[in-house]
Amino acid sequence: MARLTVRWSKHIDDKLDKVLSRLGITKDLLTDIVSKPDEVLFDSENGRNIAVRLKRNLAVIYEPRVKDMFIITAIHSRILSVSF
Repeated sequence: MARLTVRWSKHIDDKLDKVLSRLGITKDLLTDIVSKPDEVLFDSENGRNIAVRLKRNLAVIYEPRVKDMFIITAIHSRILSVSF
């Protein structure tokens, strides 16, 4: 199986440098969440996917593309739950 090609927005690069890295959140972790999420939600307004890792209280907003995955941002919350 080919490794997922990931592109990163400037926003998520900045957020990793300034905030998320202090919480132990890395690009490898974000890639893992997109590859193997607990849940995937679809934002129909923006056409983006939201991959959720409940144990890490982390959501990754991304756009799947033909040749790669474009990571837009990540949101860490002390309380994160998914309900349907």
